[in-house]
Amino acid sequence: MTERPSTNQGNEEKSEGEKPNGSDFGGTGSSTWIEETITPVVLEPGSVVLDRYKVVELVGVGGVGSVFRVTHVHLGTVFALKCLNKEQPKDHTWRRFQNEAKAAHILDHPSLIKVHDFGLMPGRRPYFVMDFVEGTTLAEEIQRLGRLPVKRCIRIFIQVAFAIAYAHENGVIHRDLKSSNIMVVKSEKDGAEEEIVKIVDFGIAKLTGADEFNQQTLTKTGEIFGSPLFMSPEQCMGLVVDTRSDLYSLGCMFYEALTGAPPFIGESALATMMKHQSEPPLSLKEASLGIDFPVELERIVAKLLEKEPSNRYQNASLLAQDLIQLESQLKYDSAASGTISDGARSGNRAAYFPKEKSIFAGNPIGQGIIGAVAFLAGMGVSFMLLQGELDAERARKRPIIIESQPRVSTPTLDEKPFSRIDHVTKERVFAFPKTPIGAFLFSDKPGINCIGEVRVPYDQLIGFNPTYDALAKNPLLLKKFAPNDLALVFMSRNDMAVSKVFAGLTHLTGLKALNVKFSDFNDSDLKYLDSLPNVSYLNVSMTTITGNGLAGMKFLPKLTSLHAGGIQNIETFLERIEEMPRIYQLSLHGDRLTDESLKQISKARTMRALSVAQNMNITNEGVKHLTKLKDLRYLDLCGTSADMNCIDSLKQFPKLKELGISASMTSKSAVMTLRKALPKIKLFAGSPESNTPPYCLDFDWKGEGL
Repeated sequence: MTERPSTNQGNEEKSEGEKPNGSDFGGTGSSTWIEETITPVVLEPGSVVLDRYKVVELVGVGGVGSVFRVTHVHLGTVFALKCLNKEQPKDHTWRRFQNEAKAAHILDHPSLIKVHDFGLMPGRRPYFVMDFVEGTTLAEEIQRLGRLPVKRCIRIFIQVAFAIAYAHENGVIHRDLKSSNIMVVKSEKDGAEEEIVKIVDFGIAKLTGADEFNQQTLTKTGEIFGSPLFMSPEQCMGLVVDTRSDLYSLGCMFYEALTGAPPFIGESALATMMKHQSEPPLSLKEASLGIDFPVELERIVAKLLEKEPSNRYQNASLLAQDLIQLESQLKYDSAASGTISDGARSGNRAAYFPKEKSIFAGNPIGQGIIGAVAFLAGMGVSFMLLQGELDAERARKRPIIIESQPRVSTPTLDEKPFSRIDHVTKERVFAFPKTPIGAFLFSDKPGINCIGEVRVPYDQLIGFNPTYDALAKNPLLLKKFAPNDLALVFMSRNDMAVSKVFAGLTHLTGLKALNVKFSDFNDSDLKYLDSLPNVSYLNVSMTTITGNGLAGMKFLPKLTSLHAGGIQNIETFLERIEEMPRIYQLSLHGDRLTDESLKQISKARTMRALSVAQNMNITNEGVKHLTKLKDLRYLDLCGTSADMNCIDSLKQFPKLKELGISASMTSKSAVMTLRKALPKIKLFAGSPESNTPPYCLDFDWKGEGL
């Protein structure tokens, strides 16, 4: 359970009411365009604004705007409404912002706080609508703890790197990354608490005034807050910025989280910005007054803080790979020699790092899309975050070479399987180690930890979710299960789910479902599934698999449900869709689909559930192509360009029960029209309630894991 933060945590940024002097320190090469600061907007609880949002309460007020908790009066969805303390700028600058905000609007990543709607309030004040969520900022965590433990920092910034990589790949630069724009959300998964990261203000930095600095604010002596502490050298000089500027800002945040302070703090904003341009940063050890950090970590942070953009990481996916590899190495070191101290031992750890590309090398990540929650807040506003999912795409990695540390060998598994059959009680009896290796998942009851003796009715379908540590110690762990023990293997978001682990699947002939979302699963791993005759459900979303790999799958005709969101070259796979006679469900979130893609999908006449969410190139013409799917019961068009003019097409789905609607279809009048035209269809906006409807499976499963 998360706790509501206060509205003043010491990291509020100071807002000045003066009009900018024409200099744009945000680095877009144009003058700052926010024209006038006005008093905060007042909305009474119970009032309805913008014809569709009922105000519940004021969440917080800051220098940039006011944030309210609101409910969509027709859909019942809870959102956060942020009203800025700025009047609409001139038409041409407003249009420029709209173009940028539209690009940000289509971003749908679990670590990006998504803007669902934006426009002008009565009185011409800009507003944004986001989902209402709960959490605290990274700045607040640093203030509370002084600095964060190394391992926690790495986990947080792996998520930040993945999210930034996804946004950059979709053409959106943040421009104002800082620790107060990073949210940390506590969540519970399988009985264990985990942290989920959310990034605030992606794509709207110019409207919130992130670029505003004038002579007074730049030269004023005193405590420095916010943007200047995290700005790249090129941004400080007013130059045009690219994605590498965000990576410098990320480096400043990483540095602050590890040491307790940003790398540069001057007497004024201008002095701080000059330091970014000219002074080398202290090492992490120097800045923390003698704490030892892993050599690899020192190198990663130093690379992020290079003055010259060409010397930094060239994309965030390379950074994510290096951090994942470092995290894995620290876990192995911990397993070999006890728990590593917070600072970690670095004295005799001479590591080799290639200087080009990633420290460990790798490929750019693909897109990552899943239903995301959103809340937007600016300077001095407290943030509320809802539970969300981690999202990250993985890429192949090269191992760190530690010269003076012995390699950690993988323990050899004995050949005795975990299970035996008790013919008297008609149960599978599992003999697990005394420490948990994972959890069993079931269709109709809560899961249980895999520890000690576990008995399960012989005819009960079993899912298995291995722990990170279990796979780290024994990559061939799955080989300890008998061929018919498991119906489902769930390895989503498990960093140790790599090729050697997937090789342990080949004997599980009873396996019906495999979920490797957000793992290292790639095209070369598909061969391990060729020997599995009963797999009909496959989730490879947010992996590095490609459409080419999917198209080459030998077991493609067996599948009834395929989730392949956020992958590249999906069109190659769609060319084979007619060869899938049993496909009931297809989920292709954020795969850059077009109307022609839907024309190809319409050839799969057995389709019952289709999600093409977050594909903005899909229009009403694409929906028209889908009318050939007469058995379609679920259709998700959220985040597409389909609008109210597709109603006639929607009427041609005789079995349609659930419909995800695009943003242009969520106004009061639009919802009323839809309900009148489609009275038997349940409407939703945002994340669907169920990922896999039961009617899309050829086995009985209603539990977690799919």
